Amino acid sequence: AHADLALARLEAGDAPGAASAAERAVRLAPDSAAAHFHLGNAYAALRRLTDAERAFVASAALDPARAEARAN
Repeated sequence: AHADLALARLEAGDAPGAASAAERAVRLAPDSAAAHFHLGNAYAALRRLTDAERAFVASAALDPARAEARAN
């Protein structure tokens, strides 16, 4: 649910809100590749590029088939 909220907030242009929701999603579901992926996108929107890269690497490690995580 929090990962979906993060995506919705990011699509609405609310990067800080997206990051907050995605951070919560990762805390609640640390094995969720989607949560890490949305966190990476939120951090990228905030120009927190090192944090974004770390989140994308975690997403790809959790779900190696998730091509978009590797592409970021």
